[in-house]
Amino acid sequence: MNFINIQFFWLVPFILIFMILLYWRARVRRKTILETLLGTRAADPAHVKVSLSRRLFRFILLLAVIALLCTAVARPFWGTTPAPYEAQGRDLIVLFDVSKSMLAEDIKPSRLEHAKWFLRELVEHNSGDRFGLVAFSGNAFLECPLTSDKTSFMQYIDDLDTSSIPLGGTNLQVALETAMQAFKAAEGSNRAIILISDGDELTGHGLDALKELKSRQIPLFIVGLGDPDTPALIPIVRGHGQTPAFMRDKAGKLVKTRLNEKLMRKLAAATGGVFVRSSTANSNFKVIQSRIKQLLPEEYEKGERSRPVERFYYFLTAAALLAGLWLMLSERSQSKVRNFITAFIAAALLSSVPSRASAQESGQEAAKIPFVKKTEPAGKPLQKLVLKPKAETEKIQLESDPVIAYNSGRQLQLANKPEAGMQYEQAINLAESKPEVRAYSFQNLGVIKHQTARQEVGKAMGMVKQQNLDGALRQLDGALVQLKLAEEMYVKSMSTKVPIKKASGDAAKTAVKIKDVKNRTAVNQQILLNDREKIKKLKKMIEELKKQQQKARKKTQQAKDKNQQQKPQKQQQKKTGQQPQNQQQKQQKKDQQSSPNNAQQALSNARNEVKKLQQQAEQLQQEKMQQNAKQADQELAKAQQAERKQQRDAADKHIDKALKYLGDSSSKNNKKQGNNKQQPKKGDNKDQQQKQKQPESQQGDKNSRQLPKPQTQQAAAQPEQQGKELDKKQAAVLLKMMAGNEKKLRQALKERQKEMYKNQQVEKDW
Repeated sequence: MNFINIQFFWLVPFILIFMILLYWRARVRRKTILETLLGTRAADPAHVKVSLSRRLFRFILLLAVIALLCTAVARPFWGTTPAPYEAQGRDLIVLFDVSKSMLAEDIKPSRLEHAKWFLRELVEHNSGDRFGLVAFSGNAFLECPLTSDKTSFMQYIDDLDTSSIPLGGTNLQVALETAMQAFKAAEGSNRAIILISDGDELTGHGLDALKELKSRQIPLFIVGLGDPDTPALIPIVRGHGQTPAFMRDKAGKLVKTRLNEKLMRKLAAATGGVFVRSSTANSNFKVIQSRIKQLLPEEYEKGERSRPVERFYYFLTAAALLAGLWLMLSERSQSKVRNFITAFIAAALLSSVPSRASAQESGQEAAKIPFVKKTEPAGKPLQKLVLKPKAETEKIQLESDPVIAYNSGRQLQLANKPEAGMQYEQAINLAESKPEVRAYSFQNLGVIKHQTARQEVGKAMGMVKQQNLDGALRQLDGALVQLKLAEEMYVKSMSTKVPIKKASGDAAKTAVKIKDVKNRTAVNQQILLNDREKIKKLKKMIEELKKQQQKARKKTQQAKDKNQQQKPQKQQQKKTGQQPQNQQQKQQKKDQQSSPNNAQQALSNARNEVKKLQQQAEQLQQEKMQQNAKQADQELAKAQQAERKQQRDAADKHIDKALKYLGDSSSKNNKKQGNNKQQPKKGDNKDQQQKQKQPESQQGDKNSRQLPKPQTQQAAAQPEQQGKELDKKQAAVLLKMMAGNEKKLRQALKERQKEMYKNQQVEKDW
């Protein structure tokens, strides 16, 4: 037995000790009062009717109730059950500057420590997102690929220092290129790069890496550290007690570092991102956080997790029973008859509590009762009948004669009972010498499958009206499967052959019957082909509608990004107070000119896509989606008017409303659920790929190799390995060993880089 909230057990000893002390104090006080009032008669049972043993027993019951309640609050569990889950979030790559200039102390305690604090805050406030980490200075290194494991990511943050990258300097270009490589395996519209640096680029050209960022529509959120006007000195790390010193260049002059705010703003404006200055007094954390929240979260993982089966109700029930017994018992001395009555009532209460297992078993028995659905005939293979009301289900006895089995199946089919298929299959198995029975049975089995397909189409149309497009596509796929099965039955019915016997009237009659059923089956087959074409056409229209809906939403989001990109940056620059008014206007004009598509053009493109969505929704009779698209178009038109008047905040509100109308669709809320197992994205942690490549039995030297097992041995060993469950302690040891090996591998890679850059001369290594 384990506990989810085991910390509550720390309260139990304190509560019990407090209750025992309270009981002892009350007992001593009562004894003192009785001796004061009664004197020597206080010990005489004739004058005192309270039983000390009963009082002690009631107190023990009360302690047991408190202990059971604390146990229930701790949420005990044993056993697990599979539970489906979906992980949604954004993909964020963090570029972390570890150059020596980050040791400057113009931001207390240093730029490096302040950057670590800022990054930790981002991770804690975005628990559902995936983070990746790239440390850079003169070169860049992917410290941690995209992962949702926040504990491991925090460890990578703690390990960051100026020795993480052996080559000194600051090269933004190679850092951005490394981030692009990390993003290549994770495509989507939910990505962003967070750059934390002082921007003092000494090598490389960061602006050269913007072309790919623009083409892939990845915004750049930049956190600048330092002061653009007041330079700071770079301290040299020395031992404790030594005189502090500062870094000097080759000429012996003190190295001074300042924030390259101009370059940072160009990078952010060119990618539709944002730039903020972060300091101890004003971190501007909320600005970056709000821009991250504007990215649309997408599903990156789906599957099943083991959920513990809680058993707190056992302890809660026991506590309630003991509490009831505590209330019923009196501290007074009572007769044996009354004691017997009390015990009898307690036993009756205990026996009257239903068990959870029996309740679950009764619920499962009720769930096994089948449910009969009404169907409609496909084509006219059977005579037209008025559908009967739903009949009570009953156990169907399979017939031993093929003719009787066929007739029984036909009656069940006319009554819309699902057991008809079982009787037809029984007739087919028994009618080896009666081909006409097999032909009719195959034909009617095809009719049942055909009816099921039409029911699936009806459900799909209902889901389309409810805007559940993914569910409608699944229903249509099911309908196509049923049509394929029906076609197989029709083909078998039409391919039935009759052995020709001379001077036999029965053979001639059988041939006539089979010819008749073939004609009827041919009609049904033609109807099936028409139905299949209609289903495929409907499926294609739904898929196009779904794609158009996503496209309209994407264009609207792009329009919003363009509008925010062209917003004036007055409020932000008022906080910094560093740029004069004329320089601010020049910078703003340059930022607007660097964007090839302005907000007006983006809004126009979004309106065109929304109008196409409205037309396609009208073709599918999607009244709700058509109305939403119409309202979204109206909001975008209002946003265009506000944009012309330079009222970009109002335009943002209208665009948000348009996104809300476009976001009520099934494309976002209804994910594909056809497969229980879904492969993770390629951008997941690369450690999982290494686990799949390396066998579990591999130990010792990494360069050693083992001979492959024979195929027969592998086939025999596979089910044994699948059947065994890994022990928790063993799994913990393996994970710890893998983490240690990974750390050693990364350290070895860094040492290798140091050897590579050992002879490379860097003029400015800060």
